[in-house]
Amino acid sequence: GALNHVVHVDEDAMNNSWLNLRVLTPEDNNRNKTKRPHVRFITKSGRWQARWQRTTSLGCYDTREEAVAVWWAKKKEMLGTIKEVAQGDGTGG
Repeated sequence: GALNHVVHVDEDAMNNSWLNLRVLTPEDNNRNKTKRPHVRFITKSGRWQARWQRTTSLGCYDTREEAVAVWWAKKKEMLGTIKEVAQGDGTGG
């Protein structure tokens, strides 16, 4: 099988604190590395669609800038989720 990847939560390769390291599957690691927003123009509606992981619609927007902003907000939310898991969420679980 494919090997898991260790990633730096804060994206600082020099910060090897245990709280800053997280093990990801290859699939999750590829999603985590995405640097370019997934947006596309829908000709029929004349609107821009933001998509997460290329399969989940984040909605349609009048401008490309709006769609990109929504995508970056989702990316930030997901990175926050990764940090919470890596650092513990205080629930003891």
